[in-house]
Amino acid sequence: MAYQDSVFYRPFDEALLDLDTSIEFTQLGPFNFSTPQLHARIQEESLGPAKQSLNAYIVYLSVPDRIDISRVEGDTFALNVNEPIEPPLAEGLTYRLSMRVAGTDPVELVGRVEGLVDGAWTPIQTVLLTDTDATRIVEPGSFGASGNNNVTFDYDNFTLIGVSL
Repeated sequence: MAYQDSVFYRPFDEALLDLDTSIEFTQLGPFNFSTPQLHARIQEESLGPAKQSLNAYIVYLSVPDRIDISRVEGDTFALNVNEPIEPPLAEGLTYRLSMRVAGTDPVELVGRVEGLVDGAWTPIQTVLLTDTDATRIVEPGSFGASGNNNVTFDYDNFTLIGVSL
């Protein structure tokens, strides 16, 4: 099953344009294409059983040593920026993945990964994306999370803060 078919998301009557969302996860095993992912501005018409399609913004850990933020159109990463993570994320530890999406012209995105160290969240890496393309997502959408095949992490504490500009 592709990540597009494993998205869990809030109802579309709760759709938001601007938001800050996060999810905590504990990495239980090797990353091996099993990566935590957050989604924002999910467009309802792009979802459906076995469509393997999604129109949304996504922040994800592509491997244990890189964080990516992208605009996904169908099954294509239409726009992508990534940053290295040093040292790479480790099995057995707890992390928080977050994403902020704001504006329409342009759409400004911030993706973050933090580690839980001695009970406090410690910044690890941030990735920024400014979407000025004509196909940027300017409509409110749902928000949620997913993972690829063979998930090797546990999710906890999915949160949302609506953003006022």
